[in-house]
Amino acid sequence: MFKNLFLFACLLSGLLSFGQNKELKNVVLDDLMTETQFSSDNPDKIEMIWYMPSSFWQISMLQDPTMTAQDAQDMVDLTSAYELVAVVQGSIGTFGGITYVPVEKIRKDIEVTYGGEKLRLLETSEYSPDLSSFLSMMKPMLVNMFGPMGENMHFMVFNSDKKDLLPINLTSDNDFKITIDGFGKELNLPLSSLLKEKKCPVENELHSGKWDYCPYHGKKLVKA
Repeated sequence: MFKNLFLFACLLSGLLSFGQNKELKNVVLDDLMTETQFSSDNPDKIEMIWYMPSSFWQISMLQDPTMTAQDAQDMVDLTSAYELVAVVQGSIGTFGGITYVPVEKIRKDIEVTYGGEKLRLLETSEYSPDLSSFLSMMKPMLVNMFGPMGENMHFMVFNSDKKDLLPINLTSDNDFKITIDGFGKELNLPLSSLLKEKKCPVENELHSGKWDYCPYHGKKLVKA
């Protein structure tokens, strides 16, 4: 029992000490998506939130050999001024049919806070022409990934009037929460996918860069 408590304490202390950031070109995109997509466990509902940070688009372009450095920079310029969230909600009927929540209600219910500050949901009329075009181009991607659910997934665009609050620093330890009508998630920053892994000196096994100690051996992790 005391051994288990010790290992648990190691895990908790590991959350308080963060490793070095990975270069974006070395980030595993699937790992980042796992940390930024959230689905409800409610068997009677379809509820999904996908937070799409600027780094998601940068990584996608950096790892695409057909994209140029200028393409990647243009993506940074477009997305770094906003925080983008894709949301879908629906109720599952007795015979499996899904009634999707209209975008107007989603816009009314969604709330995003970072560092204790509530972000502002932009009206579509506030979108720049490039942002509107970009979101229109991304809609087919959602349909390809999620099928009918993707057709009913809506983009929510946030920014902040508070200077220097955005873009969200995903390797900080600030609080970051997305909620909508009772469903939501507090992201456990920093995101592990963006940190360099650390190595256990006993078996050379790699662990999250968020941790200080190996959860199995209790040894202090070292740089990989």
